[in-house]
Amino acid sequence: MLPEVLHIDPSAIPSDQIPAVLSALAALQGALAARLIASPEAATKGSVADNDHDTLLTVAETAERLRRSPKWVYRRVKTLPFARKLGNRAWVFSEKGLGKWLAQRRA
Repeated sequence: MLPEVLHIDPSAIPSDQIPAVLSALAALQGALAARLIASPEAATKGSVADNDHDTLLTVAETAERLRRSPKWVYRRVKTLPFARKLGNRAWVFSEKGLGKWLAQRRA
């Protein structure tokens, strides 16, 4: 069963609103992809146990937790083991992975 939003007639969208709709769809696609990356089992099983749940963080949220600038995070994104690439310029970060990485660095 598909959500109601997928049954919208494209010809009903005014031309001047098409860029905003495409942007919203891209954001939705990114969020759905992030959910699949975070827990591939959820895509096949339909649910995830609470202890397996991982939250994905944005660059800004990750920078805040690391007490660094977003620019610092972007410069090191390829070396951070908890980073996941969603697209050319889209990155998300595993909250659990960040916690483990910080714990290892503190030990």
